[in-house]
Order: sequence, then C-alpha cells, then structure tokens
Amino acid sequence: MSSGTKFAIAVAAIALVGGGVIVGYLIRGPGSAPAAPKGERAFAEVVGPVAARLAERFRPWLRFDSGERWLPVSVASLVSEHRDGKPAQEFCTRSQAGVSCEPIDGMKDFEGFVSESSALGASTFVKIAGHRLDEYRAPERPAACVKTGLLDCGEAPSSAIYYRVTESNERFYVDYWWFLRYNHVPVVDKTCFVETELCDEHQGDWEGVTLVTLPKDRQHLDYAVYAAHKGRFRYPAEQLRMHDGRPVVFVARGTHASYPRPCSSQVCPQPIALVGSIPRPDTSADGGRPWPRNGKDCEPETEGSCLRPLPSPQPGESVWTTWPGLWGGTCGKVCGSDGPQSPESPGLQPRFRGPWCSTTTAGAEVCDSAPPGCSDWMGPLVAAIVCDPKRLSKGLVEPEASSGGGLRLTVTSASGETRHLSAVTTGIVQALGPPLRPHSVVTATGVGSGTELMIRARKGMRVIEARYDPYPAGTAGGSFEIKVEGRHGVPVLVAEREDGVAVKAEEDRRLFLPVPPGTSRQ
Repeated sequence: MSSGTKFAIAVAAIALVGGGVIVGYLIRGPGSAPAAPKGERAFAEVVGPVAARLAERFRPWLRFDSGERWLPVSVASLVSEHRDGKPAQEFCTRSQAGVSCEPIDGMKDFEGFVSESSALGASTFVKIAGHRLDEYRAPERPAACVKTGLLDCGEAPSSAIYYRVTESNERFYVDYWWFLRYNHVPVVDKTCFVETELCDEHQGDWEGVTLVTLPKDRQHLDYAVYAAHKGRFRYPAEQLRMHDGRPVVFVARGTHASYPRPCSSQVCPQPIALVGSIPRPDTSADGGRPWPRNGKDCEPETEGSCLRPLPSPQPGESVWTTWPGLWGGTCGKVCGSDGPQSPESPGLQPRFRGPWCSTTTAGAEVCDSAPPGCSDWMGPLVAAIVCDPKRLSKGLVEPEASSGGGLRLTVTSASGETRHLSAVTTGIVQALGPPLRPHSVVTATGVGSGTELMIRARKGMRVIEARYDPYPAGTAGGSFEIKVEGRHGVPVLVAEREDGVAVKAEEDRRLFLPVPPGTSRQ
C-alpha cells in the first residue's frame, strides 16, 4: 500500500432508471467528530457589509426539478400567513398532557414564542398548516403560478434564502440556507424506490450549500460542499457549473437534496446508506424550474430582499437560528418513532456548527483541521480523481505554504468527448459524471511519488471501482493512463505509466448492480 490515504470500496452501487447513472462509494475509515479549524488558527463569524458582499458575490443559482411543487419561502412570510382570516401556522408544545398550540400572528409573535420557549428544547415546534399534500401551500398564489402546479411560487417578497459567513484558514466559508414548506418523496411502484425504505414525508425542510473561497482570495472559490439529506460532499470549484460567476445548485424533486450536476432520470443517486452500504436512490433533479429570484439584484440588508442574513444571537438572547424546536409537526424520534422528523433549526445542524467540515460516504465527519484524504473526495457523481494526499492535506491546513501543483486530468468518454481538468483545490483534480463506459480513457499528468488515482467504470450491470498508486516511493513520477475496456460483459481497466510499465490496482472492487423495483435489467 502507498503511504497515501487507504480506502475500502464498499459494496454500494445502484442502477438508476433512464440515464443509467450509477453511484458507488469509496469509503474512508471512521473519522472524528466535527472539529474547529486548527488550534492556532482563529475562526470567527463575519457580519455586516463584508459578509453581505461575499454572500451576494457567490449567491447560488438555484435550479429545481421541473416537477417540483415547493420553492423557498422566507421565515417572515411563513409565520405571517393567514387563512380564513386567522393565522395559518401555530407554535406548539408537547407534554405528557398532550400537545398545546397557539397561533403565530407574524414575525414579532414568532420571535416572542422562540424567546419564551428556549428552555423547552425539542418539545416545541412550528405546526405548518395542512393535512393533505396539496394543502401545504401559500394561501395566495398568482394564477400563472397555480397553473404550473407550484404550491409555493418562489416570488418576491415572500421567497428568500439566508446566509452566514465565517472566516478561518485564511478562507471565507459562506453558508447558504433555504426553507421549503414540505419534504415529499414521490412514490414509485407503490414503494419509495426501495422496498425496505419508508417514505420520508415531513413538514418543513432546511437545505443549502457551503461555498469556500481560495486562501487570501475572496473573489474566487476553492471548493463547495453540497448538502444532500444527511450527507455533505466536497467538490472542487473547477467542477461546478457556473451562471454569471455563481455556482449552480440542482435541487432534487420533493426531497430538495442539492447536487452539482443535473439528473433527468426518474430515479437518481442519493448518497445515504439505507441497508448496510446499499444506498437508496433520489428523485430527479433536472434543473428545469429555476428559482424566479435567481436573476434579481439582492441587497442583503434591504426589506424584501431575496438574500437575508441568519439572525446571529447576542449573549442572553434567543433567536430562531438556534431555537431548539422543530420546523414542522413531524416528530420522529422526538415522539419515540423511527419515522421521519421535521428539521432542527439551522444553528443546530452540523453544517452550521462546522462549515469547514463535510461527510465521507461512510458517514464520518472530516474537516479542514484534520484534512480529508483523497478517497473522501470520491463521493456521489464522481467518475475519477487524481490526488496528491500530502499536498491536499497541507493546502487545507496551511494554505499560505501551499502551491497549486501540476496535477492534470484528461477524461475522454466513450463517445469521444474530452475534458481537460486541472487543480483549483490544491492537490486534487476531480471529474464528475457516471461511471466510465468501455472505450473511455483517463490520463493523469504531473503524477509524483505517492499520488493516487481512483476511477469508476461500468459495463452493463457490472461496475469496477479501483485505486492506483502508479509511482511508489523512489520513482520519479510522470504521466499515467487508464483505458476502460469491456470483456465478456464486464468492465476491465488497463493501466500503464508513460515509461510503458503496466500497473495493477492497489485496491479494487467489482460489483453487480441491483435494480430498483419496477424496472427491468438491461
């Protein structure tokens, strides 16, 4: 084994309908809990004009699925809604005697409830008006919005996203959050995709992404963390799709998971293990319904803005950002159930507490203070990476001592399309996409001693995942090529260094893909 980060390739891949996208998981061992940045490096919340300018500069361009029914709604708008002349939402408390509720009549009313109930913990919750699916909607909607099937229209001034900025490691971590009225998993073949999975239906849904700037450069991004259910996955900036200099976020239909690439199939990857290491799929994320406020100018501190700061608590003060109640009446574990649960406030969620952290596909936390290894970047939607683990680690912990390095990755697909990729995040180049098909070629240049290359390839229902260490200690380094071939119905990898030496994988795993219910094996 090389001295680089070792990984185990889990038996975790699933065939998906339509586009045939597959996702497998390269899993690092169990990691540490979320951590603050390295001890000698201070971290602090950034507020005021500096935070506002950063938030506006990188504000994500949201593209929801064409079948989506809910778009972001601001907290102020939600708690100010009325139906039949009465407040629509209620502030409720659970006790041994049952549930008691009071109407929420506007933002001041809600802030008062939050302040008075801070000691009651998760026994409090906002009950969102609705009983049937189509009742979870804004009380007033324009006719054009109703015609499209939207239950929340995403229009000014009722729709907004929130932000919070922290600084450490000579980087800015810009957190974005948006609230959806309801989380709905459309049923496929009388199940939620997998026969053993329960439908994850619940009131309320906080989602978002974290965007991280380059060291000492607030104008450009280093990497991004996309939140998908309980996972938060890293993608270098060069792999993000951009619109007017802003990262595009593709939001899955109903579940609202965030992805850096679209998927128009009925069933798409979801990076959460369901049984052992077998992931369940997600809904489509085709990007066909852009958020109506994407293109609007948003002065963050102005009334009705589409971009608003998360309230920051002062000593002795309670704000809804860190309120310990639930944003919805679906109680899950709070009621002793294994079923779904409405979300906690942003300030209690891991992405808020550790914006410099992400999760591995094994569910462990990794942070810039204890840098992720190469395999921790081999998450969902990744076809190949080339990575120098030492340079990657040093670049995240000691950015002022790092340089970009000369790593390059060229990926030629089976159709002949070629992509040339280079490192923005120091020490790693990542190629997004489904597993590579036969006749694809991956070429890495600038490869030195200890550099790792990981790849996923597929033929039919069979996938191979492999890790290579082509230039072990004592070798000079150079370029490295992997060809994907297909023999007897299985994918085969042929790897060779530029000096003609054939290289075998340090580790590999061969998988036979399961098929979602209601689909046929092709």
